[in-house]
Amino acid sequence: MRALLCGINARNIHASPALYSLIRYAQEHDPGCRLQLREYALHTPTQHILADIYDAHPDLLGFSMYIWNAGFISQLLSDLRKLLPQTRIILGGPEASCRAEYYLHKLPVDAICIGEGEESFTALLQTLKGQEAGAELPVVKGFLLKDNEAAYMPASEP
Repeated sequence: MRALLCGINARNIHASPALYSLIRYAQEHDPGCRLQLREYALHTPTQHILADIYDAHPDLLGFSMYIWNAGFISQLLSDLRKLLPQTRIILGGPEASCRAEYYLHKLPVDAICIGEGEESFTALLQTLKGQEAGAELPVVKGFLLKDNEAAYMPASEP
């Protein structure tokens, strides 16, 4: 499975620590896990980002969403869904968590990670390993699924 995490940063000099944390946690808990990371700036031409993601041809594509990049990501997603119809698209980050139901219904995404994602994202990757391409996303704690919202389970109990 090819998984790609994308960060849309405010500037070229910024990085997305959340995505690095997801990758590090996943690789520590599953040494065979291979994830790709792409980071872009808000001023990067949309066509460049679309072409770069298309060339990676991910099976799973994740975006870290913040209030300042939510509009840009929303615009990208409709084109990405057309370019990569079989790719599973997930959102995470503070903005996605805060308005999960809104984004789940408004955007062409398959799931939203609510809250801290290290454990949930790693569990999702491990569950997807044995699945065939195009199969429904599995129920994993911490994710709200588009086709099965009733399946949401918090990643941790208070």
